[in-house]
Formats: sequence, structure tokens, C-alpha cells
Amino acid sequence: MCDRIQARIEKDGFGFWAVEVPGELPFAGIIGLQWLDFLGPDPLLEIGWWLDPVCWGKGLATEGATAVRDFAFATVGVDMLVSVTTTTNLASMRVMQRLGMTTDPAENFPHPRVPVDSPLLEHVLYRMDRAAWERQIAAGSTTQGT
Repeated sequence: MCDRIQARIEKDGFGFWAVEVPGELPFAGIIGLQWLDFLGPDPLLEIGWWLDPVCWGKGLATEGATAVRDFAFATVGVDMLVSVTTTTNLASMRVMQRLGMTTDPAENFPHPRVPVDSPLLEHVLYRMDRAAWERQIAAGSTTQGT
């Protein structure tokens, strides 16, 4: 997995970065960006995170994802950023909402890389466009809510 992540960073200039909690955990998980190629004809840039359960509920996903979201719009220059998770992952959906992302239930989908008999098959799609990000930045808010 590390080799794949490093190859993506070398190819795209971004990918998933290691999360460290200084003085507590040298490796707490990963937060970053990847291209999704299964949601339509054009790849979409996804923001995602996977954190050690000991880190859950401490704001690390929101803090890290906010920095990565800003990097995606300001440095990578994308016009749209998406995030996907299972329809049961309420914690990740709350992070997406804090980032200012929105969802339309009509865009929920069965993930093509999850077995059809899995309880994790159904996914929700959140998105944020550049205009929404610029409005949020102009308002002086880095995240929506806490």
C-alpha cells in the first residue's frame, strides 16, 4: 500500500499523507487525495481519510481534511472535490459536512469495488465546488460547525 501511495504522489504531486499525533502516535492514519474513475466519464478528485480508532472524535479528521481540501482547491486547482463513504458511516459524513460539502441522496450509489452482498455496498457522495469553497474562505470560515 505504501508503494502505491508513494507512486501516486510522484505521479500526481499529491496522494495520501501520513498523519502523526506528536508525542502520542507516530502513525495515526492517512488523509489525502486520489482520483476516482468510477463515478462518470471524467475522474473526480476525492478527499479521504482513515484514522486509527483511538483518534476518532478528536477533530483530527476535520483538521487534516480541511488542510487537504484547501490544498486541492488552492494548489491543485480543481473545480470540484468529492468524498464518498458508506451510507452507515455517520462520523465521516459529519466531517464532510464540516468541510462544507453537500450531498444529494439521488447520487447515492452501489460502490463498484464492494461485493454486492456486503452491508457496505451502498455509498453516499458528497461534493463541494470551487465557488462554495471560495465563499467559505471569503466568509473567514475554514469549516462549517464543529
